[in-house]
Amino acid sequence: MKDLLFENWEKLGQVALMTIASFVVLFLFIRISGKRTLAKFNAVVRQEGIERLDDVLAVVIELNGEISVIKRSDTPGGKSSLEDLDIPEGQ
Repeated sequence: MKDLLFENWEKLGQVALMTIASFVVLFLFIRISGKRTLAKFNAVVRQEGIERLDDVLAVVIELNGEISVIKRSDTPGGKSSLEDLDIPEGQ
């Protein structure tokens, strides 16, 4: 059992190095793809004819990869399917 968890310091160092390298690569990938996703969140809001981001309640990535925009209700007391979510005002 001891050999399964700890064989020697060299192996432990290799695992630590690979873990750090994997984390850095994953972090960079998320940063790069995140910027592209935010750019798409814009292009879709504009396509929906929404001029101000304050008029958007949520932007949702659907399971099929499409992006949907949910507008804030224009009518006072209007109901939304996202009404029970805790979404801070102005965000």
